[in-house]
Amino acid sequence: MDGNVEPGATPAFTLQSNPYFTALLGGASCAQPTSSRVCYARIYIPWDAVNDGKGSFSAGTCQKSPAGPGTLATLYGDEVSAAARAVGVGHVLVALTSALNTTSDDIWPTDNEYECGLSGLEQAAPGVTQWEIFNEPDSAYIPDSAPGGGPNCTARNGAWVASQDQCVLGSPKATPVGGNGHGGSAQAAAYWYLDAMRVNPSYTLVAGGFNFNTSSCIPSACYYLSGYFRTLSAIDPNPPDAISLHPYLDVDYAALNGGDPLPPATSGLPSAQGAIAAIDAIYPTDPQIWLSEVGVWLTYWGKDQLSSVCGDGNPEEDGSWTACMSGNPTAQALAAEGYLRLPSESAQIARVYYYDFDGQNAGWDSGLVNLSGPLLGSNGYGTPRMSWCVLHNFAEGETPSVAQMNAVRPGSTCNDQNPADATYAPVVAQHFVAAPAPAPPPPQDATDPPGQVGHEFVLTVAEGVETLLGTLVPGTTG
Repeated sequence: MDGNVEPGATPAFTLQSNPYFTALLGGASCAQPTSSRVCYARIYIPWDAVNDGKGSFSAGTCQKSPAGPGTLATLYGDEVSAAARAVGVGHVLVALTSALNTTSDDIWPTDNEYECGLSGLEQAAPGVTQWEIFNEPDSAYIPDSAPGGGPNCTARNGAWVASQDQCVLGSPKATPVGGNGHGGSAQAAAYWYLDAMRVNPSYTLVAGGFNFNTSSCIPSACYYLSGYFRTLSAIDPNPPDAISLHPYLDVDYAALNGGDPLPPATSGLPSAQGAIAAIDAIYPTDPQIWLSEVGVWLTYWGKDQLSSVCGDGNPEEDGSWTACMSGNPTAQALAAEGYLRLPSESAQIARVYYYDFDGQNAGWDSGLVNLSGPLLGSNGYGTPRMSWCVLHNFAEGETPSVAQMNAVRPGSTCNDQNPADATYAPVVAQHFVAAPAPAPPPPQDATDPPGQVGHEFVLTVAEGVETLLGTLVPGTTG
């Protein structure tokens, strides 16, 4: 849950008054383990929202961040309250994330800063017992990842990779290397789990939280993930309470593979199943996996041979994955089916969180409702997209495949919603000349910059699909 929060005696996210959102909520059905509705919520907040990291947790001297109307501390309290109203406070997961670029606080906290930051967040959210250690520590810090961003990056505990204009948590290619003195990004992120255990070991602590590059991999090439868990297991041999992955690539694959998110084992393509296998090699007790962020991400903006034939009428998008799949109703439906089938990749997958309800910013296609002008409607609720119809059909008791088929059938609520949308015009995805599957890239160090680790595998997905898939056009089911 993110977006605008309406303050007041009962704070609420804007989406909480949207009937398309409330139609997916589980309510009383969440008491049953077989509920197919929304029963959990995740919010994320900068680590310094309540405490700014100055002082010492062990000495009890952590300093407060600014408080009062309009501050992050107030917003955080409102978000927790709003999410708790939707699913119950015991079902709220809070993920820490990097500091905003409007503050001088460190982008990524030191170990001491992390302890102060987390303790403040915990104290300000009574009843919340589930904490995701950090959201995507393997991602670059976007505001500073641009030419000239180096000085601010290093001044705020980041590592500046000048060759790539990237600000990251740690990298051997940066000077200084960063990583809080632990060796690299993966190692520094693993130590935050130890910091969280010092703050309150009785809570459910969720390790990982990796980005899409790391969350889908082949077991022999899960470099960042393996570096993280090797470090964590050396600190504490017991497995984490749960491990978080964000396997967007699996859902992308499903959009072009009949709704199945899992590539064949012989394909050499990355998957969440591969990441879980790498985790199990370190923790043979099969820890729980929470897919804490994943959705129908169909507007990947990259360009490659696969996408070169695609066009959607926008010259800036021609030849890109955006042109192949953005606004393609069939692709949305098949990807939503793939999302629902993610737990079939492993019995260890205990939860799957969808991202998100109405976000349709550039390069993203996960929104369940369409808020573009022509489809907003007089009530402002928007129009359900194919992905919403699939999830709603599933919530009503249909299997993932039946939910997808009923969403795209003529006469369904969503069947004709995309063609009227000027922002997401339907396109014909023109696939593809068969070609041999590409060879996997050479091994890389787990401390390589997150923009590099797994980068080749994004292209592997794009290129490998050529070998595996047939024609997909709007109005078909495979």
